[in-house]
Amino acid sequence: MASSGCFLGGRGDRVVPVRLAQPAYESLFPHYAQLCAVSRFNRLGVERGGNAGHAVLYLKGVCRVPDAPYPTLALCPERVDDVHDPRHGVGVSVNAAYKNVNWVAYPGRHLFFNGNLKAGQTLDQAHFEATIQTIVDQHLLRGVEVREEKLTGILPGTLEHRLAESLLGTDTAIRFARSIWCTALPITRPQAEAIVGYLNGLNRTYASGERSYAYSLLSDNCVDALHNSLAAGGVWDPKGHYKLAMRRFMNIGVPANEMVNFAARANLFPLERFPRVYGDGAMRASLERFDWLPARHGALLQSVPVHRPNELYDTSLQMYVVEGPGKRESERAQLMLGDPRYTDLESNLRWFEERYRRILDRPPDDGGWLRGEAYRSEQARYRAYVAAQLADVQDLLGRLAAAR
Repeated sequence: MASSGCFLGGRGDRVVPVRLAQPAYESLFPHYAQLCAVSRFNRLGVERGGNAGHAVLYLKGVCRVPDAPYPTLALCPERVDDVHDPRHGVGVSVNAAYKNVNWVAYPGRHLFFNGNLKAGQTLDQAHFEATIQTIVDQHLLRGVEVREEKLTGILPGTLEHRLAESLLGTDTAIRFARSIWCTALPITRPQAEAIVGYLNGLNRTYASGERSYAYSLLSDNCVDALHNSLAAGGVWDPKGHYKLAMRRFMNIGVPANEMVNFAARANLFPLERFPRVYGDGAMRASLERFDWLPARHGALLQSVPVHRPNELYDTSLQMYVVEGPGKRESERAQLMLGDPRYTDLESNLRWFEERYRRILDRPPDDGGWLRGEAYRSEQARYRAYVAAQLADVQDLLGRLAAAR
């Protein structure tokens, strides 16, 4: 089956709309999972990244365990809505250099995405080196063993400094080097606990010495652990581990495709058609376990460019997606990024309010003689869930209006 690659956008500043996070979003949602695809990069005179870019995950309401012997997560002890506060949440990223862990976590959006840069501040060598020292001083790489041949740092210093340098612009301080496309999906506390449990289990396996982590482009790359952690939280089915190389190739995780699929599952899934919900095993399981569906209100896309002014990296905007027969990932991304129903909170809430009303206005389908009691029972659960979501949307719209 043939497939082709293309770039979402091209070179220059006017490629996709730039949508920044809305402060009201933070006040309305205590937990969310934000899956991001980030562009390829070019550290001038030092290193160029691959076409496919990278994928990262940000979890609001989840924090690093500060004294753990290796990267470990827990739910934050208190709710923090200030995006500049390191207690707000945690960014998670996988890297091929790791040997005894699968991922490392970084506290707060400001360090994880911006590398503590202020708007308009120039990214220069001094700030770059200060950020390395911040990572070392905060012991964010405590207990992490690496494959030294994978490190790309060129500055003098300890192994920990070289590792931190190699990770800047990829695992943390991402906007130093890359533009970002994200979708944030509100989740519940039990879902956050399930995601944390899955991620901690991965690192526990490798840190225990049971086996070493071995990054694989085809079967265990930067996408796979993030995808499967979201599967543990009820978003979709986990990725399979295929023995045949062709199956692995056909199911390779591509960061931009993964982000688009995440956004489409939340916003474009035909929620109004209960047979489609019932026929999707992950949807049905999520409704039963978490009383939640991933096709829901509050799932917003945003795009943010690489930081400028910038003395260290090429600031061209390039995001690679893989196209195939019947697939138009870049077109779906452009559609959603350009439509306020997918990028503006109030527009999104009003659109889902209308969708929920339409579902409840139609009488339930008895499923016919081929459907049994399980189908009708699940449909009753689904309709009760939709009614609760309608009430939630109306409450959120009221709170949004009151905050103005």
